[in-house]
Amino acid sequence: MTRCRIWSLVPGLASGRAAPWIAIALGLILAAALRGPAAHSPIFDGLPLPQPPYRYCSPPANLGSSNQPPLTGQGSLPLENGQLGGGTVRTADGQLTVSIGRDGLKASPDAARVTVRLDPVCDLVAPPPGAIILGNVYRIAAVEEPSGAPVVVARAYALILVYPPGPLGELEIYDGASWRPLPTRHSSFNSAASADLTMLGEVAAVAPVGGETILGLLTRLLQTYGFLAFITVLVAFGVVGEMRSRLRKRKQSRSGL
Repeated sequence: MTRCRIWSLVPGLASGRAAPWIAIALGLILAAALRGPAAHSPIFDGLPLPQPPYRYCSPPANLGSSNQPPLTGQGSLPLENGQLGGGTVRTADGQLTVSIGRDGLKASPDAARVTVRLDPVCDLVAPPPGAIILGNVYRIAAVEEPSGAPVVVARAYALILVYPPGPLGELEIYDGASWRPLPTRHSSFNSAASADLTMLGEVAAVAPVGGETILGLLTRLLQTYGFLAFITVLVAFGVVGEMRSRLRKRKQSRSGL
């Protein structure tokens, strides 16, 4: 099927000045449909932002003199009749942010609130097999008050983790026995990634031993720029259609003279 026949499938798409705008609109609609509804807190994915120096538990040798220790985070989320209203907790240095939706944590009927703590784990933690840990491991914990009893994750919650500059593989969580990979959303420009979790535990950004593979790089670039490339192709088709339409009109105008 030629390009002319492809454009003729949609009446009027290849004619008029609206063709590029129609292509852009179709691209945006299809991209939104493929992404699906946003069920998590968004991760900033626009222009690169200046990030403060990363705070390491164990800094590289060349950063030992300038490194500042990582900070913790704590938040108190109120309960009403045993139901959690939701909220966001982040470390004081902004390296970890956790967003919990309504009824995301289940507490006992007698609980008045839930306390969420985010702590860097500066003790030695074994990385996942075949991987290295980028930056710090963070422990996410939550207890009900005033009893101090642990709560249960009832619905997935979202986190955004900042990591040192470098090729990220994915985010993983340690459940006390083994590491589990998380479906990771990468930022296009900033050293941060997000994921949805259904359990509490210790989270970290990890990368393959020896650095990022070619396949991993191509996959990450496709995930990051795939929708942009898709829209660009549609816009290009729209521009080509507009140019063909104008050229055809010129030929018709000349033949009529």
